[in-house]
Amino acid sequence: MSKATLHIAWTADDGPTSFTSDMLSVFNKTLNKPIPVTWYVQWDNLVINKRHGFYKNLQDKHKHEIAIHGVSTIANHIHWFPTNNKKHASYASIEEATTAISSFKNHLIEHGMRAKFVRAPTGLHSELMAYLSKLGVANNRAD
Repeated sequence: MSKATLHIAWTADDGPTSFTSDMLSVFNKTLNKPIPVTWYVQWDNLVINKRHGFYKNLQDKHKHEIAIHGVSTIANHIHWFPTNNKKHASYASIEEATTAISSFKNHLIEHGMRAKFVRAPTGLHSELMAYLSKLGVANNRAD
């Protein structure tokens, strides 16, 4: 019987927040060695908290990954697909959202960071279900 290797990916969403440093200390102390994490960053939080250097250091020195999560400079959790959701705003078009994603990626590059991953603000499934609802497509899931 062959042995399988299990890989675990640690991810952290919605940063930076007041908990980011505490979370980092846990990832640095677990298993007596640092654990690399993918940090899904929101552009508005990054700008407000002025944490560009902190995240660049995570990527360069600690080998963590920076990923794109929220792509607005003024608000977070804006749906990337147009929706009728009352809880979160949405971009007017998918093209507007992809432009925002590209702009945030370029902003990260300008600050010495590179992002290989993106995660929709409320999760891809939630994003698509809200978009389909706006289009009038019925939800026939049997939950």
